[in-house]
Amino acid sequence: MNSNVKGIFNAFEGTIEADPYDLTDATIDFRIDANGVDTRKPDRDNHLRSADFFDVEKIPELSFKVTKIEKKLEDAYDMLGDFTIKDVTKPVKFDIVFKGVAKDPMSGDEATRFTGSTKINREDLA
Repeated sequence: MNSNVKGIFNAFEGTIEADPYDLTDATIDFRIDANGVDTRKPDRDNHLRSADFFDVEKIPELSFKVTKIEKKLEDAYDMLGDFTIKDVTKPVKFDIVFKGVAKDPMSGDEATRFTGSTKINREDLA
């Protein structure tokens, strides 16, 4: 059976050193806790955590390190880098959009906002 499944990871952390108005020289890396996978189907999430997919008991973390960022439009970038899942590292491209800089109404801290997405073919991880 072939299907597309959407989901998110609820636990992650990363480091970004960048000019928020020009990401082309940024240094970015992040780590994702594979236990935090959430497709809104608990049975599927548990299967994804198993050795069939992420194997969180042995390798609980996914990682991404930027190798190059190219500006596409005023607020849009292609972020290229090395993505590692289950000790398999492959090049991946994220589509990134700069959403602006604003003060957080709760903390008063300044926050820079971006969105990003990519697609991964699980067969590429074998």
